[in-house]
Amino acid sequence: MKVTLDLDKLRAQGDITQGEYVRLLACAERSTTHLALSIILAFGILIVAGGALMLFPSPVAAIAMGAVLVVVGIPLSRRAQAVWPVLGSILLVLGAILLCEGILRTTMVLSADGAILGHLGSAAILALCAVLGDSGLLAAGSVCLLLGALGSWTGYGSGAYMLCISQPIATIVAFSALAAGLLAALPHLPEAHRRIARIAGCMAVVAANLGFWVGSIWGGEQRGLHDQAHLFAMIWAILLLGALGFGIQRNDRWLVNAAAVFASIHLYTQWFALVQFSAPSVIVAGIGLIVLAGGFLAWNRSMMRAPAATPQAP
Repeated sequence: MKVTLDLDKLRAQGDITQGEYVRLLACAERSTTHLALSIILAFGILIVAGGALMLFPSPVAAIAMGAVLVVVGIPLSRRAQAVWPVLGSILLVLGAILLCEGILRTTMVLSADGAILGHLGSAAILALCAVLGDSGLLAAGSVCLLLGALGSWTGYGSGAYMLCISQPIATIVAFSALAAGLLAALPHLPEAHRRIARIAGCMAVVAANLGFWVGSIWGGEQRGLHDQAHLFAMIWAILLLGALGFGIQRNDRWLVNAAAVFASIHLYTQWFALVQFSAPSVIVAGIGLIVLAGGFLAWNRSMMRAPAATPQAP
């Protein structure tokens, strides 16, 4: 557990003695020194890796470089290792990205099926690196790669951000099942792996909601469902309300906040789909969002003041 303390304030209030202040300050200075050195070393290694890939611009070189960085980064990034965890995490993430990028470039030139296999293989590699290196970021990234295996992609151009979910129904079913499976497996996993599984489950919930979002606008990909966007919208609204109530009942702040965020997205997507975009409609939408945000801010503060409860899985 990491705790952030204002040592000057604690000393001024008399909560710690001068001796404790000096000892804690020395510990903080050592930690800051290691952080600075880790960042400098990481940038140096990044530059060297970039130069090597410029000399040998091939997927094989990317795979080899990524594998080396992963092997070096995993032991350094373990939480039990107290000296270079930041450096290890940076090397692990960089190496995993290079490794997966090389695999994707190799498989995508083969065929469409090769691209799917590349996404699935890369997702498995990120998941393995996440478990071995205790990286929540890589756990979330592995779920994103599974989205890519279903043909989903994101893009940016001319000030516009794009999200494509080509198979909303398959996305909803697959990631709902993944989230449910991870949730059911949590009590049976070793304590060291529960955090990683929980993060992956949270990302799967996000992916399923993205499928509902696209489906509520464009309908499904199967014939006969293209005009059924309202069906997606109704089912999504019911599930979000159920998740909101379930989260409140279990005092699960993550689930409540996630349901609130996607409920807001759903509400305003439907609002501007039904009501013409204009200054009055934007003002009404903004007022509603402020009221909704104020309500959930008050709920979050009440949860923070409440006695600690048994942690619940998302």
